[in-house]
Amino acid sequence: MGLAHGARLVAEVQPDLRTITGTLEAEGDWLDPLVLLPQPQDDLTLARTYPGAPDHGEMVWDDAGAFTTVLPRRYGALGAIRGRGLWANGGWHPQVEGLPVLDWEVELTLPEGTVGVVNGTAGEGTLVWSGRAERLSIAVLDGNLRDLGDGLVVLDTGPHRPRRDAELVLAHEGVEAGPVVVVEAPMHRRLVRPGQGVLFVSDLAYRTPRWLHRFHRGPVGAGLIQAGAPLEDDWASELVAAVDGASWRAEAERIELGRLIRLGAFVPIVDYVIYSGTLPFHAEIFDETHLGDPLEDDVRELFEPRITGRVLATKLDDAHGPGTARAVVDALDEDLGAACVAIGVDEAFLESWRVPYPEQDVRLAVERIEGDWQVGIARLAPRDAPPEVLRYTIDGESRAWEMPPGTETTRIPLDGAPRRVVLDPDDHVLQTDRAFDRWPARITPVGTVYPDTINVSQSILVGVATVQLRRQYDTRSALTLAASTGETDLAAGYVAYHRFFGPLKDRRTRTQRLTAWSATTWLSPGFATTAAGRYTLASGLSWRRDTRVSRAFPLSGSALSAAVELGGVPESGRTWTGLSGAALTVASPHPRVVFAGRLSGGVATGFVEHRLLSLGGSSALRSLPPSSVLGHQRGLVSGELRVRPVRNASIPLLWLYWLDEVQLTGGVEGGVVGAASPLVDGELVDPELSGTAWVLGGTAGVLVTTDGLGVIPWTVGATLGVPFASQGVGLAGPQLYLRLGQEF
Repeated sequence: MGLAHGARLVAEVQPDLRTITGTLEAEGDWLDPLVLLPQPQDDLTLARTYPGAPDHGEMVWDDAGAFTTVLPRRYGALGAIRGRGLWANGGWHPQVEGLPVLDWEVELTLPEGTVGVVNGTAGEGTLVWSGRAERLSIAVLDGNLRDLGDGLVVLDTGPHRPRRDAELVLAHEGVEAGPVVVVEAPMHRRLVRPGQGVLFVSDLAYRTPRWLHRFHRGPVGAGLIQAGAPLEDDWASELVAAVDGASWRAEAERIELGRLIRLGAFVPIVDYVIYSGTLPFHAEIFDETHLGDPLEDDVRELFEPRITGRVLATKLDDAHGPGTARAVVDALDEDLGAACVAIGVDEAFLESWRVPYPEQDVRLAVERIEGDWQVGIARLAPRDAPPEVLRYTIDGESRAWEMPPGTETTRIPLDGAPRRVVLDPDDHVLQTDRAFDRWPARITPVGTVYPDTINVSQSILVGVATVQLRRQYDTRSALTLAASTGETDLAAGYVAYHRFFGPLKDRRTRTQRLTAWSATTWLSPGFATTAAGRYTLASGLSWRRDTRVSRAFPLSGSALSAAVELGGVPESGRTWTGLSGAALTVASPHPRVVFAGRLSGGVATGFVEHRLLSLGGSSALRSLPPSSVLGHQRGLVSGELRVRPVRNASIPLLWLYWLDEVQLTGGVEGGVVGAASPLVDGELVDPELSGTAWVLGGTAGVLVTTDGLGVIPWTVGATLGVPFASQGVGLAGPQLYLRLGQEF
């Protein structure tokens, strides 16, 4: 049964705040939105999507229209969290195919003691709403309903947060939005999700130091505009929000957080944050044209994907001149196509972009052919890709090329050699690779000095100073200059060339790396004595394949590595060869729990004490000092249980930093060294290296991850290693290490 051009829905939310039962009357074929929800393809996205093990929910209905929905335990604007409530920006009932705009009559009954909202109507008991919409946005919480005045209502859980409310009032008044109910939702991949009369805002948005709140004003303001816009066409609402929100953002933020972060781009972790795209709200923070969320799970994205209104605004201005999107918005009444025609934009242009964005790349070549300079630009795109305007600059002069569909090339003759050519300087064209958009190539240097590990028990610092040179946006190669100090060397200097290959794990990092390096070192007399000399020269080649994505707490993936090195002590005749390999894997039954294991082995030939294989230390067994026993062959095995009882905490600490998560670790480790000898006061007890030694031990540790500026993660931890049993080497006391990042 059904209603022509309309729908009637009567539903009740059950006390578990997860199950919804009801009846739906509507014409058309019905589909289950829950089965279409995309699933995370990597551990970083998984941890931002599920509070526990992956859960898909369930939706069933019968021919009479009676339905039962069990929402998934899922972060975002479609899911439910135990003890808090449910959030659904559409998708919580059987969906009419195509996501049409319908005349709705809705009654939603809430459990006693809860508050809720449906398309802007908020309250307790039974909520009644009628009107035209493409979706029904609801939230039901065991929480509070706060009226902030002037049509702005906040639905949340927890204590009153006046600073957040003041920010919302400021944004609502600044953009002059219509009546909106703001709902705090557990969204860890997008900052805002607008519905009709409802704006879902991430519960992490205002858990930051007060002075950082301004950097969320732009996205929140644009979301308020879209949620409060009285337009049936959601695409038109997005366009209005993009145009009006851009002016509000410039006024509200004064300086972009992305620009502020780029001031520290010379620091490797900041460089990674800028270029990897792995931040929870990367697109919003850096004010990017294109959405950075890897999971497109809004009902619009599930049923009728297309480009966003923000992208449309840039296409209008790029193709027809700056101010075109503004003019369309000013002429907009109800029909977006009519508004375009009214200002002279062909409606066919609009329809050509009512599709998902094509996968494409744009390449730049600056060449001198028979004495004449020219710029070549190639578009590599599918045949059905819509025409698109590419803006570029030659020596600061802005130009445009209307790229035809498919793969095409244009050439621009020049009077002389150009100084600089830049394609798409404002990042309006979405590409698979931006490494070839500048000539000459821009090199981005990053450098830092940091303590990798501190062995507190032995008073040993493992420290590194690096400078890395990489072409901007290049994911294929890099050059590194480094200096270090460690357990065997007082100082070392390295130069290394890295070649990256394999699939991308994010915008910057590939799964495989091949490195060729050369080094000179000054050996530490505190590790072992040597009659050959104090200085060495060495070169090597290493390969590593790593499929783990998350840096702080990987849930899945593995790593394989192999290396070979050749070296010697000048003028002594003493040389060495080293071969090594390692394998590690991580597996997780739950996003808070991980089992990690590592197996490694190595062989060292020759006789340079500092290049023999040590059984203990920060790169071997943590339960044994590094200068305990050396040998020619070594095997190591480690297993570790990692648990993070605290995650996504956003607890303010000092100034720019606040606590994000806490990890606890416990593990066992063992190792054996063949052709070995103990070290006593730096001297080998058995110079012939004829013995065998092994050690079993255990480790326990704690790691804390903090955020700087809310986006730059720092993980610091402490590990205690305790030996249990041994042969061929005396046991020392517990070893305490301070370190950055995971142990392995």
